[in-house]
Amino acid sequence: MGFHRRGRGSACGSTGRRRDSARHRGPATRTDRRSGRAVTVHRVATLNIRHGGTAKRIPQLVAALRALDADALVVTEFRIGLAGNLLVAELASSGYELTHPDIAAAVNGVLIASKAHITVARPIGSALPDRRHLWAADLGWTSIAGVYMPQMKAKLPYWDALLDEAGGSAAPQILIGDFNTGDNMLDRDPGGAPFVGADRIGQLLRAGYTDAWRDKHGDAREYSWFSTTGNGFRVDHAYVREELEPRVIRCEYDHDPRLARATDHSAMILDLEV
Repeated sequence: MGFHRRGRGSACGSTGRRRDSARHRGPATRTDRRSGRAVTVHRVATLNIRHGGTAKRIPQLVAALRALDADALVVTEFRIGLAGNLLVAELASSGYELTHPDIAAAVNGVLIASKAHITVARPIGSALPDRRHLWAADLGWTSIAGVYMPQMKAKLPYWDALLDEAGGSAAPQILIGDFNTGDNMLDRDPGGAPFVGADRIGQLLRAGYTDAWRDKHGDAREYSWFSTTGNGFRVDHAYVREELEPRVIRCEYDHDPRLARATDHSAMILDLEV
């Protein structure tokens, strides 16, 4: 199954109520220019913390995650262990409710943290050999899937499971995380190695999802991770169901965590009217 923890609580096998932190702005409200009505804006963000972080890096990573000021977080390359336990405790103390798949120590997975109560958390792809790469959660106001794809051809069965999920009636409204994949024309430096599985992105778009960042920025180039040789790649993405696309206000990268060397990835921020 998986792990679930209440905000400011202890580990438990079922969901529970959370307590809000005074540090969090909560869902924002603004006036819609077309209708004149007040609308609620929720923020979803993702950050790859690089091999689970280390106990020494956790304070810097926690500060980076808190600075995103998100209603829901997807943390990729999360690991069980001392650093992971510290991260879970810090996020719980900030009022987040947390869930992640059962994973062995020292392997990368996905952690979902939510200010809203998590009603259901589940794996995607029941036939997959390893459930740590795709983890879905219902947050009440939306449903999300946290994604951490493996490298090279190892990612393809997980992409196929995600595509099967995308075609179903219970498909999450938001898919967000580190896909380790991109468009071979626009999402990598010309000198960088081509992506394996780039065709899966087109299949996902045809299944009814929109690339939220590309939709806002057209053919612009911006990278969320750089290789040791300096080639840039856009591998961290947010895809939203087509019916949700008109509600996307903002989708941007926050490069501060990477530039500060808290991790080797930039964060992604997605703001939506709900």
